[in-house]
Amino acid sequence: MSDRYGLKQSRCPALLRHVLAASIFVISVYTIPGQTGTGDAPLPNVYCFSGSPLLLQVNVPCPGKSLESIYIESAASTISYSIPEKLESEVLQFYVNPFLSPGLYELEITLKTRSGAESHSLLDMGFVNFVWGRDNLSFGNNSKYVSVIGTFGEILTEWLEARFGEIEEADVVLLVNYMYGLFGQNTGRCYAFSGTEVRYWLWPELLPSYYDSAHDIRSNASRYQREMNFLQFDIVFDHFVSGPGTGQIRHAMNREQIAAQVAEIESTIAGGAPVAVGFAGPNLHHSMLVFGFIRNRTTQTVDLLVANNWKNDEKLNIHSRDAEIIRLFLDPGHEGPIAQWHYEEGLRNSEIDRLFVVDVRRDPYVHERVLLDRLTAHLRNQLDTEGQAVLVVEEAEGARVVDGERSTGRIRNRVTQEIEEVWFERIGEAYRFTCPADTAFELEILDTGSARVLSAAPASEPGMIITSILGTEPVGEGETVTRRIPLPGILNRNSMVN
Repeated sequence: MSDRYGLKQSRCPALLRHVLAASIFVISVYTIPGQTGTGDAPLPNVYCFSGSPLLLQVNVPCPGKSLESIYIESAASTISYSIPEKLESEVLQFYVNPFLSPGLYELEITLKTRSGAESHSLLDMGFVNFVWGRDNLSFGNNSKYVSVIGTFGEILTEWLEARFGEIEEADVVLLVNYMYGLFGQNTGRCYAFSGTEVRYWLWPELLPSYYDSAHDIRSNASRYQREMNFLQFDIVFDHFVSGPGTGQIRHAMNREQIAAQVAEIESTIAGGAPVAVGFAGPNLHHSMLVFGFIRNRTTQTVDLLVANNWKNDEKLNIHSRDAEIIRLFLDPGHEGPIAQWHYEEGLRNSEIDRLFVVDVRRDPYVHERVLLDRLTAHLRNQLDTEGQAVLVVEEAEGARVVDGERSTGRIRNRVTQEIEEVWFERIGEAYRFTCPADTAFELEILDTGSARVLSAAPASEPGMIITSILGTEPVGEGETVTRRIPLPGILNRNSMVN
């Protein structure tokens, strides 16, 4: 085969012949919705869970008595397979590796039935040279990731001071709460992972000489943890505070807006570079690196081939557990979710209704202080107008707001929501609460000696805020203690007004 740039391949590679022969009889295979046939001829589902070069997995709903042959054609060659009449499988599955070099390609898959019906799938695809075990990080954005440079809030505070100088405590509390809320129900490190992978892919010279690739970076190295987290906050501020993400994150996109982002992704991949992309929905905000796409002109779908960042030690390039698919339904007549997020075992999420390309820079970011001041002024005004106290608890085994016998929160894996006027959510190992500022609530936490409690509430004097940032005392090894802390609205010796 050859691609449109003239890169030659053998007409029928030995690997392809062996794979076709070896994986033909598969009884039960997961299929992604959105592919249907015309007449009596089905359409295939095409997936990819590899890095570069793409190993395409083609599933055909079956075929046993009706399907006669399959043809796969590129600009330079054709592969055909005849289906045995006595094939008893419900699904036919095989793998093809048609393009050995990164680039843009066209592929047509034709299915013919014994009655003479045909279906044609016209695919445009592109991919960059992203290799699992080289270009992805060896550690995942998961519960096994251990920060050696502090909590999310502490790192954010360090970044704020590094980028903007001195920050008032009230603004720190409000910004920590705001940043936790920006990422749905997961602690926000995803842009740190997708951004770092894109950055080192584009500029490998930034790696120290003792690392051959990004995969060699160690998860517990404080230098890289700080670098990654700072990049996370730089990307978020650049895109969601000073850039177009301010509007993008608030509302679902229509098909035209999503198609525009897809066109930008395809253009970047056509230029030979991967892309860091944010995906969001009502209860989701996640970022992943996109290294390829498969546009099906027949079904009007686009599959974005993404490198998720949740698994550890992913280095099998031919099939990675972190290689996943975002399928976008761009047909105006399509009913149902506009996007579905799939992995090899099934549907992960169908709530994505907005996506956005984010810029990853080589050199340090420079941000305007006036934009930060504008954001903190908005958050202060919101706090004052709503009359609510905000509360963030980090590194606690459990947390709940208590009013006598009633409580709202999560303690010992038990969730209570007995105080209607108190709202809470758990984000990773952190907890966020809002509650009326003029009520004498208490906070109860289960603590192993490393908890932080950040709170802010409007004072009686307009424009003033009662704030508190507390760190708990150490406890004995393996010990967990229960602590009660009065909330803002009740001034205590650890609170300050600013």
